[in-house]
Amino acid sequence: MTAFKRLFTALLLLSISIASLVSCDLGAHTAPERKSRVTYDYFDTVATLYSFSGDSDEEFGANFAAFEAELSTCHELFDIYNEYDNLNNAATVNKNAGISPVKVDKRLIDLLLFSKEMYEKTDGAVNVAMGAVLEIWHSYREARTGVPTKEELKAASEHCDINKVIIDKPASTVYLSDPEMSLDLGALAKGFAIDLAADVLRSRGADSYAIDVGGNLFAIGAKPDGAAFKTGIEDPDGGDYPAYVDVRDGSVATSGDYQRFYTVDGVRYHHIINPVTLYPATLHRSVSVYSSSAAVSDALSTALFNLDRASGEALIREAFPEVREVIYVGTYGVMRFTA
Repeated sequence: MTAFKRLFTALLLLSISIASLVSCDLGAHTAPERKSRVTYDYFDTVATLYSFSGDSDEEFGANFAAFEAELSTCHELFDIYNEYDNLNNAATVNKNAGISPVKVDKRLIDLLLFSKEMYEKTDGAVNVAMGAVLEIWHSYREARTGVPTKEELKAASEHCDINKVIIDKPASTVYLSDPEMSLDLGALAKGFAIDLAADVLRSRGADSYAIDVGGNLFAIGAKPDGAAFKTGIEDPDGGDYPAYVDVRDGSVATSGDYQRFYTVDGVRYHHIINPVTLYPATLHRSVSVYSSSAAVSDALSTALFNLDRASGEALIREAFPEVREVIYVGTYGVMRFTA
């Protein structure tokens, strides 16, 4: 990607990021001044930290530095495409599939343990071991031409068994026992990193803060007057927000078909691949999840995108008490489910 395209993409994502908080109203004119800082370097998107707490420039600067440091570390640890000096990460694990266990940072171990938990709870609707299938779709999407055959996708799906992701927690190692399998952490890495960054900020006493990483919003506390933050759910077709969510001490994440896609013969092929059909899911245009955890919201927005609404709502009732609300957007309009 050229430098101009990178800058254009960053500015576009920044406008989306700011738009997600455009509806935040601090109330009285005497409310503390909002502070914000932006970074473009992590998870291939824009990350913005907001403070509504009235802290000093020095305090906010120090909090932003701590936030950025955690985000940077997570970005490198969870990266499946690039390796880094003096660091074993997800790309290192993939490179050593079928060869040997890889010793990694505790944060990657914890992410993979969480991923396995989410796989079990959702009956496979979100699976970080689907790298072999997702790699095929990624290559077609990058080429922006053609569609994978059922035969090649089926062959790749034989190498997506999450039980072959072997985690030795005491030794802090990960081993992919199938040499043709690979991890793809895109469904939940960003949310997991946001939770870790929020923990860092809380440990520093931050309150009335908001984190926005590529549209995934996390609120630490609430507005200075105790009211909730309000964030808009994007219209997949670029119109006005079809819904808003009041957010306190929690996170809203959205999965949709409208950002990463390509078109062949008038058919849109987006990046959210159903683990059963091995093709892009078509039940919804977007699914947003509001819960107490950014990682849960991120992973569940993908899982629920792959499920019909009745199955998704039953799943939330049975297994996810931390979920507060789900917003579905589709050809059926907007449907809200309050847990």
